[in-house]
Amino acid sequence: MKNTVQDVHLYEFEDFRLNTKGDLHNRLFRNAQSHPIRDIEFLILCILVENHGREVSWKYLCKKVWGEKSLEERGIRNRLQKQIGNLRDNIGHDKIKRTDNGYCFAIEVVEIRDPKENSDDPNDNDLNFVIWIFKNIRGRKLTIFFSAGIAITILYLIVMVRT
Repeated sequence: MKNTVQDVHLYEFEDFRLNTKGDLHNRLFRNAQSHPIRDIEFLILCILVENHGREVSWKYLCKKVWGEKSLEERGIRNRLQKQIGNLRDNIGHDKIKRTDNGYCFAIEVVEIRDPKENSDDPNDNDLNFVIWIFKNIRGRKLTIFFSAGIAITILYLIVMVRT
C-alpha cells in the first residue's frame, strides 16, 4: 500500500477520531475507545477524509490503494465497491456518498494540528503542547484525571530538562 497521509494526521468527525499515523491499534477511535478497522479500509478512509467535501474518483482511489497497474485488473472497481461497502458498514453509511465518478466523504471533518508546529519560541511550544493535551482529551473523568497527570508529568520533565 502507498502512503497517502499529509502533514495533518489527526481528524475528527462525529464521534470518531482518525490518526493517520497511528499504529495498528491506535488509528481509529470512537468515543475515545479504539475502533477496529482493516488496513485497506483504513487507507481508503484516510484518502476520503483528507479530501473531505470533494469527490474522489474511483480510479484515483484504486491507484492510491493498489497501485498504478491496478486499473488494468479485471473487477478492480467491484473490489473497491466491496471495500467501500465494508467501510460504510464499519463507520456508518451516511458518511461516504457515492458520486457519478467516485466517492465523497460527506460530513464535517475537523483537522487537528499540533500547536508545536505554529511557534518558533521553544517556551511557547512546551506550554502550547500541554494546553493541546488538555483541549484534546475526550472521555470520562478517570481518563481526564489520568491524562492530566500525564500532562503535568510532561510539563515537569520539560522544566527539569531545561534547568
